[in-house]
Parts: sequence; structure tokens; C-alpha cells
Amino acid sequence: MMLEQIRIELETAEGLPAEALAAAVTQAPALLPDVIALLRKAAEGVYLLPRQEKLLFFGLYVLAAARVTEACPAFLALLRRPEWQLEDLFGDGMVANATGLLLGFYDDDPEPLFAALEERTTAPSVRWTLFQVLARLSWEGRIPRERLVALIDRFDREESASPDDFAWMGWEDAIRFLGLKEFEPRVRRGWEAGRSPLHNQADRDWWLESLEQAVASPADPRLFVESQVVPVTDPLVSLAWLARPRPKEELDETDPADAIRLSAWELIWLGGFLTSDQVSLDTMNLEQLDGFFAALAAGPVPVPPSEFMKAIWGSEGPAYDSPEQAQFATDLLMRHWDTVVKRLDARLPHRPEIFPGPPETMGRSWAEGFAMGLDLRQDAWAPIFGHKVAGPFAWMILSLIADQYDPEAEELAPEDRAEILDTLPLNVLGISLFWRDPKALPRLRPVRSAKIGRNEPCPCGSGRKYKKCCGAGATSS
Repeated sequence: MMLEQIRIELETAEGLPAEALAAAVTQAPALLPDVIALLRKAAEGVYLLPRQEKLLFFGLYVLAAARVTEACPAFLALLRRPEWQLEDLFGDGMVANATGLLLGFYDDDPEPLFAALEERTTAPSVRWTLFQVLARLSWEGRIPRERLVALIDRFDREESASPDDFAWMGWEDAIRFLGLKEFEPRVRRGWEAGRSPLHNQADRDWWLESLEQAVASPADPRLFVESQVVPVTDPLVSLAWLARPRPKEELDETDPADAIRLSAWELIWLGGFLTSDQVSLDTMNLEQLDGFFAALAAGPVPVPPSEFMKAIWGSEGPAYDSPEQAQFATDLLMRHWDTVVKRLDARLPHRPEIFPGPPETMGRSWAEGFAMGLDLRQDAWAPIFGHKVAGPFAWMILSLIADQYDPEAEELAPEDRAEILDTLPLNVLGISLFWRDPKALPRLRPVRSAKIGRNEPCPCGSGRKYKKCCGAGATSS
């Protein structure tokens, strides 16, 4: 397989591109420039396009398996990025993935590893990773054991991380991997002081057993293998989980926007880009954007994209990395806008994008976005607020951020906030009908989700079950 074909296969892969990965390992040095370029972009804060992200992800495993150590400095630079960006790339298995890759890239220069570990701004999961990597390299005799032991001692004495920081998990791992029995009392004191709060008694008993195992059999690699502290040797083995069938997104033939609505991964990408280093701090996040679009689509008068795009980006437009990235981000924005419009034009509810969070603040960002949309045409919105039937739909939404209008406003009780969030699709539809089909308004009424069975007809009059309509509440679009 030629290099260009390998690159295309990796960039467009859905699942595990087995043939392309196997071929890529044999041509790893030729793939290195592409991967290094993407590593540098990501380390500089560029939010990679999906095809770039896939090439980087698969390329890292190829280079690690082929022991292309030239990638090590650039990979370490990437590991200095914020935790959320690394999780976007490596997923939930951040520590195991980064550990295996770094062990594959290691270029016999331990200084950058020690420097990153001792830097308090390094992401907690990365410090955990670095403790594991340094422990493995020490066990193999590739770095001085005494230097790592001195760091382990200093890390504890100087309390180099907060008690709930995952770096302590790595600190404990390094101690048990190397059988440092003399540190056991200090680990116990750390537990008593609240370090590693995720530990329960069973976890602690297991840790103590592992420590004794390392003391008894210091040359046995089993502890490293069991904890996946091993270098990547074959990308097909390391990424075998990608070969498992993925659940397909459920189609909704009753949704007029089903053909254009953003997929789950497209929503994730757009949400990530809206909070990336490439946009200004006052750019809307995805939840605000969804509320903003809901207000514009349900509102009394049209607002042209040339105007609302400026409001989305805030004080400055995004610093796009390329015309391709600009087109991709714009296409996603406009598809999401068209999704909201199509649903409301069909007299059907739009299910909002609400981020999980504390009950007392859930939906706040969405309501902020809605208010920003309302503010673009304040005068035109005025008639709804005095309307007996439609007024409550608008007031209920704004009550989620009542303190922005009245500093003395009472805070919503969590149960009241939850009720409003449950009925947001109904509220937005009611507002839209007020301007476009007021005769349909009597069919609508604010409802408590607990009073309507999930399989009963939705009170919005769509003819669909409540759970598939307004009762979907905060589910993805």
C-alpha cells in the first residue's frame, strides 16, 4: 500500500483500519513528517479537523510501534495541553494510551519527563502517566533509580499536588511498581489525609498486596503488564477495541431535520472548537449556541446569518487554521441552525443541548444564549411578555437566569429548575406558535414531566409519544 493511500485510509477510517495500520508500520519514517506537523499544531492549540485528528491518533500508534523516537519531543509538547483536549484525542483511556505511546517513543532523554512531572500546571492525568513511565524506565535500568526515588520523596514532602489530584495515583503506582517498601507508611498517611479519595478499602488492600508482590519478585514484569504500563508494539493489538461494532445512531423518521442534524461526534467537534484556543473568550459555547438559535428560530422576525454569526463569535472572529477548517466549522453551525428552524417550522419541538452539571445551575448557559438571541430584536419580542398564554413560556426560560435581570431575584429551587428544563422544547414551540400559528396555542400548556406518562401523547400536539418529543428534554438533537 502506497503512503498516500495509507494516509487516506487512516484519515477516513470508521473503526479499525487494520490493513492500513499494518502497512503504515513498515513505512513509519515516511509518515513521521505528517504526524509531527499535526502534533505541533495540536500542541499550539489548533483544534484539528476530524480527518487530522484520526491521522494523528493512528499515526502515533504507528510511530510508537516502530520505535520512531524522533516523535518524543513533539509528543511531550502535546502532553502539556489542557486535560480536556487530551481526553478528546485519547478518550477515557488517557493514562493507559499515553503511557504506552510514551514508552514506545522514549528517546533516552529523561530530562523532559522529569521536568513535566514536576511542573504543577501539567494535567493530573499526564503526571500520573509520567510516574508510570518513569517507574517502568527505572525498572528497566534506563534511568537512574535513585533519581526517581528522590523525586517520589520530594513530591510527598513538598505536597506537589492537591489531595484530590490524580497525580497521587501515579505516585502510588511508582512506589508499588518498584517495591519501595520504605514509602508504605507515607502512603498510608496520605490515605488518612484524604489523598486519592477514589480509593476504598478494597483498593488499598490490593495496593498493599501489589507492593508486597514487587518486594518479593522485583524482576517480575507482571505488575506493569496488569496495569498496562507497557510500550505499544503493535497498533492492531493496542487498538483492537476499535474493531468492535459501534451502536448506530437511532433514526427518527418523524424528525423533519433528521437528514441534516449533527451527529454525536459532530456536536462534540463543534462544542470543542467553540471553546478552543482559536476563538475569543466571549464566543458562545455549544449550549449557549443552541439556546441562541432556539430564540432566533422561534422569534418574531428573521435575523440574517451575517448578523447572528458575529454574535456567536463575540468580540473577534475565530483564527481559523485553514480554509478547510473555516468551511467545516461554518457548515456545522449552519446545519445546526437549519435543524432548529426545520423543526419549529414543522410545528415540532427542538430538543435542547444541555450540558450536565450541578442541579442548581443546569440550563443556565442555554438560557443565556436564548436571552442573547432575544436581545438582538428586543422591541419585536415585547408583545409576548404580556400575553396570557404565551407569556409564561418566555418567562419560564428567562427565570433560569433571573439574577441577570434582578440581583434580588430568588434563586430557583433545583426541582423548579428541573421542571423548566423538562419543558424547554414545549416552551420554545409555544413561543414560535405565538408568532406563526396563534390558533394552535390553546393546545399547549406548561406541564410537569411527572404528570405525563413517557408513552402518552405529547401535549404539544405533534402526535408523537412524550418521550420522543418534548419529554426528550436535554437529549442530543
